[in-house]
Amino acid sequence: MSDMSKTDLLILLITFVLLVLSFAIFFYFFCIIFNIFLTTPHLRETARYVLFIHMLVTDTLQVSVSLFLFLGHFFSFHVPIILCYVLSAFAYSAFRVTPYNLAIMSIERHVAICNPLRHSNTCNNHWCNSMIAVMWTLGFIPVVVDFIAMNFSVNSDFYSLYVACSWLFFSRNQAQSIIRLLVVSISFAVVGLIIFYTYINVMLVARKIGSDKSSASKAGKTVFLHAFQLSLCFLVL
Repeated sequence: MSDMSKTDLLILLITFVLLVLSFAIFFYFFCIIFNIFLTTPHLRETARYVLFIHMLVTDTLQVSVSLFLFLGHFFSFHVPIILCYVLSAFAYSAFRVTPYNLAIMSIERHVAICNPLRHSNTCNNHWCNSMIAVMWTLGFIPVVVDFIAMNFSVNSDFYSLYVACSWLFFSRNQAQSIIRLLVVSISFAVVGLIIFYTYINVMLVARKIGSDKSSASKAGKTVFLHAFQLSLCFLVL
């Protein structure tokens, strides 16, 4: 074995160990937070925590599937193309859901501060469940459209292949690229406007109250954090 081969093998081994170790640490803390949520009735009945745990679960599932796909592609592990597409589509949809979740969390804080008397009736568990259903619907619709567009450019033998799984493998024509670009652009533009609108209104309320320790001021900082999280989502595109 040459020195170059030994170096490549060492890099692969270190990368694998670091990825698995990082994921194990992340999953450990996820389990702790999720257990606290499940064992605390007050948290399960509070909209902001329900939305937070939904985002955490979604991100954990997305990271888990993405790690599996990355390692499979990294080590050239071939899987049936149908399984590859299902896993890739789920990871793609879950990634799309995160910005929507940030927007809904910002709206919940906006209602809590700007319309506090309506908050308990509006932002309840039924509302949260409805918003989660809407988020996942919006996350899966582009995948369905992309799947239909892809089938115009593949033959009957396509679904019998075994591949080293990657979402980019399913980019078969220009229409898919346009669809994905439009989805990303529209999604982040709408979510960005929602977060900006809620932040401005919440901070106006905080300014009227005139206290840095007020709930409105804290809510404004929370919405600003959501804007920062949205920017991180945009950077990984």
